[in-house]
Amino acid sequence: MKLLPATDSSLLASTLILVVFGFVWLVFRGIQIVFAGQLIGLFSVLLGIFLGSGLWLRLRAARLFVLAVLWFFVIVVPLGTINPFAAMDHHGPNLPSAWELVLRIAPPFLASLFGIHVLGKYKNEFRWWPKSAD
Repeated sequence: MKLLPATDSSLLASTLILVVFGFVWLVFRGIQIVFAGQLIGLFSVLLGIFLGSGLWLRLRAARLFVLAVLWFFVIVVPLGTINPFAAMDHHGPNLPSAWELVLRIAPPFLASLFGIHVLGKYKNEFRWWPKSAD
């Protein structure tokens, strides 16, 4: 059994490793939320386990779900940050500068676009069912 995902592309392998580390962080964060008394963290734990292991095994269903989540981030994060109602609720009269808003939007936006690009480019590397151990 190999430790890294078996793929011909080093870009896909490194991207999968980074995304799975993100899901591991999501699992640990969900566990902290569950211990704080909120059961919504259980959803984060289950989502992180299933999507992380699905991407590691390169399953097509996990790839499609992660693509949907990444497109959600591309659309919702900029709109939610620039939304005037959010500014009224969270900032009051002391609004942040435009550059501060751009610096809040840029990291998740660019990471999501990169993930969409890699998962779209190497879609033939994913299969519907994991390979059986030979």
